[in-house]
Amino acid sequence: MKLSQSLIVSGNNYHDNYALDFNGSTQYIDIDGGILADFDSRYGTYMAWVNLDAISSGSSLIIKISVNSSNQVGIWMKNDGNIKAQYNGGGTARNAESEIEEDDEIEADGNYHNLIMTWDTVADEMKAYLDGVQFGGTRSSLGTWAGTPNRCRIGANSVNASATNFYNGKISEVAFFKTVQSASYLYNGGKPVDLEGTTGLIGYWKFEEGTGTAETLDTSGLNNTGTLQNSPTWTTDTPLS
Repeated sequence: MKLSQSLIVSGNNYHDNYALDFNGSTQYIDIDGGILADFDSRYGTYMAWVNLDAISSGSSLIIKISVNSSNQVGIWMKNDGNIKAQYNGGGTARNAESEIEEDDEIEADGNYHNLIMTWDTVADEMKAYLDGVQFGGTRSSLGTWAGTPNRCRIGANSVNASATNFYNGKISEVAFFKTVQSASYLYNGGKPVDLEGTTGLIGYWKFEEGTGTAETLDTSGLNNTGTLQNSPTWTTDTPLS
């Protein structure tokens, strides 16, 4: 597996004052086109903190980048309350799915949960984690990615120009790497960590603006700005609140 260099953490710089709340029907974020060039289909990591109100439209997308339905990487909530991470290269879909018992479902439990997905086509493995614990097994026989991504979204499906599969609930601390990261480090004992300066970071949206309807800034240094669609609302209900 290709791991990044040691992460550089500046622990006193982190402030977790705000998150974004999505209505499950119209609201999402389009990520600036620069992320499409920065993306590496061979290696990568997604991370997000989510507080799910309800699953809508059959499934609720947390983050996805895609060329089309046959070439995409994403993680979402299924309508049965489980989590699905998928690496689909050239139509060869490899899925890691959780098996959450009804009493342990994260839907409407009022808590934030950490979701992480990693992929490494050289080592031929894809993994997914809930609150630092791997689920769904390590998936292999990853397909060959074809094409250049044309959309990246937080809170909705990115396969088509028209958004679908909207997320209903709160999202905080979304990070996107072009390297494979340590899930246990990112989870950091249940609390977000300061990610600026980390190797391979191509997008880090803290949602710390707390106001405005147009943009959320990327603090990775690559200026992959998120455009707020249909005004998701700011909330002070965060992973550290």
